[in-house]
Formats: sequence, structure tokens, C-alpha cells
Amino acid sequence: MAEIHVGTSGWSYTHWRGIFYPEGCSGTKMLPFYAQYFRTVELNASFYRLPKAATFEGWREKSPEGFIFAVKASKFITHTKRLFDVKEPWDAFIASASLLRDKLGPILIQLPPCSDISPRIEGSHGDLPLRASRPTCSHISDISP
Repeated sequence: MAEIHVGTSGWSYTHWRGIFYPEGCSGTKMLPFYAQYFRTVELNASFYRLPKAATFEGWREKSPEGFIFAVKASKFITHTKRLFDVKEPWDAFIASASLLRDKLGPILIQLPPCSDISPRIEGSHGDLPLRASRPTCSHISDISP
């Protein structure tokens, strides 16, 4: 039977203090506190910039055994390069994310809200080792004529 992992899109939200986190919970204590209640989290930071190796290592060390990080691929790869000519940035991304070791879960590929990229997903994936039988739509323009 498949496992279901429930988490949120990120954990470092100061406006969660007093609601989820205790008042005064520092940023460095948020992930360990979060991991007491959830077994997984989506890393959004990697979508905007590639975190440093020490950051990935810190996340690994601050999370308990069995915790899973779903890491979002860089928007440079998906939105700027549109999956073309991305071997170098993809390899750098995977090398960094791999520092999570056994806590590295799925790599999330967020595509831009446009239809011109769909044939690339359905056919050749270029430099990316993607498996997709049919892309999902994230914007109405993906299915509009």
C-alpha cells in the first residue's frame, strides 16, 4: 500500500508564531518544532535560488530520521530555460539537493502557466530525467484555445 505523507509548503513562517509555533520560537527552532508534527515539507526556497550546501546539510541535521523533503526545482530551469539546455543547472541542483541524503524525497517541477511547454513534457524531456505520461494544468490558459 502507498504511503501518504502530509506536510506543508514550507515551515519558516513568522506569522505562524502564536498559532502553530510557540511565541518567541526562533527561526532556527522552527524546523525541529515543525518536524514533531509533520513527516514531510516542500522546500520552496530552491525554486527562487539554489541554497548553499551548508543549508541543505543543516536542514538534514535538524530534521528527524524518516523525515522527507520534497524539493522544488529552480525556476531558472523551468521558467527561464523552459527545460532546454539545463544539464549544468540541473546537475548543480541535484548535487545540492542530494546533500539531504535519505531525506530527499520527490523533486517537484512547477511549470509556468503556459501551454507552449506541454509538448516538451509529453515528448522529449531534454536534459531532465522526467517521467510524465500527461502534464497537469496549473492555469486556465493551459487548456484554452
